[in-house]
Amino acid sequence: MSRKILLVYDDYAEMIRTQTDLMKVGFDVVGIVNEALLSDQLITFNPELVMTAGRGGKVSAVNVAQRLKENSRFTGKVVILLPVTQRPTTDELAKIRMDSLLELPSPMGKMLQTLARLFKLSAEQLIEKYSKARLAEGASPTEIQAIKSVLNDRASRYERALKGLEIDTKSTTFDRQKVRDRQKELEKDWDPQELEQSDELRRQFAEALFKKS
Repeated sequence: MSRKILLVYDDYAEMIRTQTDLMKVGFDVVGIVNEALLSDQLITFNPELVMTAGRGGKVSAVNVAQRLKENSRFTGKVVILLPVTQRPTTDELAKIRMDSLLELPSPMGKMLQTLARLFKLSAEQLIEKYSKARLAEGASPTEIQAIKSVLNDRASRYERALKGLEIDTKSTTFDRQKVRDRQKELEKDWDPQELEQSDELRRQFAEALFKKS
């Protein structure tokens, strides 16, 4: 059974591109470019996930996410796509429903990885299927490599995390001090700006969650 995704975008060309790409890996996708049509699509299409992008007049991702939070009948997931300079404010975070926040423009590999996590699917299988579809359309090896890079990065991080931990297969736990030491080593390779943005977003969300009305 295909997973149903509703796209609510302010940019028609970007919506069509995303819809086409997601359908290549088997998702059932409907796209709209006016949030006034949201209520009808929630009833007729009944999506399992809504992906919204925009700060324009006809579509505001924050407004869409707020409407979905207020709609008790909608039990699906919500993914918001916004430029890094237009992230939700603290007050907005308290009012919206959001399961994941992606930065625009978002590479398809990253988007598929996020959808795989939310739908509990295999990211490797989705990205491999998409890569084959693009290859059949004439995509260059360089483009295919870029699509798969998100998997390579994740695998590399996993391997680095395990390296040197001396896993005892008879035990179900790690040496805590070795894990802490390894964590500090790994943090040296992380992007400080990305970490700072992630920490700030979590802090704002926590403040909004417990903010007294």
